[in-house]
This record gives sequence, C-alpha cells and structure tokens, in this order.
Amino acid sequence: MDLNPIVTPHAPAPSTDDPTPTLEHSIGELVAQAAVMLAAGLREIQRGKLSSSTKARGGDLIAGLFALRQVMIGTWDFDGICCQHGTAILREQYGSDVDARTIEELVGAVMEILAKLTRAGLN
Repeated sequence: MDLNPIVTPHAPAPSTDDPTPTLEHSIGELVAQAAVMLAAGLREIQRGKLSSSTKARGGDLIAGLFALRQVMIGTWDFDGICCQHGTAILREQYGSDVDARTIEELVGAVMEILAKLTRAGLN
C-alpha cells in the first residue's frame, strides 16, 4: 500500500462546491480526515516513531465519529454513510493520486477502529 500521496500533515480541505453540506457529507469529511491521520500515523511508524500530535488528532477524530454514531445509530445507517461518503470525499480530494484499493483500506481501517471502540464501550 503506497501511502505517499495521501500522507499529509493536514486533513483534506472541505469542498467548496456546496455552501451547505449535508450531514452525510460532513460525516464523510470526518471519516476522510481520520483516514488521512491514520495514513500519516502509519508513515510515521514506518519512519520510526508515531508523534503525539498525530496520535492525539487521530484519537480526536475517532472520538468524534464515536459520539456521532452513538446519537445516530438507531435511526441512520451510520456505518454505511461513513463508508460511502468517506470514500467519496477521499476520491474527490486525491483523485488519481491514490488508488481505490488504498482508499477502501484506509476507510475500512477507520471503521474497524470505530467498531473496536464501540465494542469496548458496550462492555
């Protein structure tokens, strides 16, 4: 998995196409930001050490997703929204610079972390 094109110290810039993004789009942006931070963390680990700022930012993003999930899970297909819109945002932001498989793996990893946190919260 080539992380070079997606690893940046900053999350993807919000789209300026729609001045009033939908809830689904906003959740997708949060998932995309978490995926970018995950990729940055993997790159840092490859280089020898995960920085505390990357770890904290990634944790904050996952915590935000967890809080949204807790509120929305009974009414919305939260996991489906995350996967569909997170993938779409990353494709929009990175286009052909990152292959579809890498994007799917990163979004899947974010969702796996969120699922583990959810399971831990239920115990």
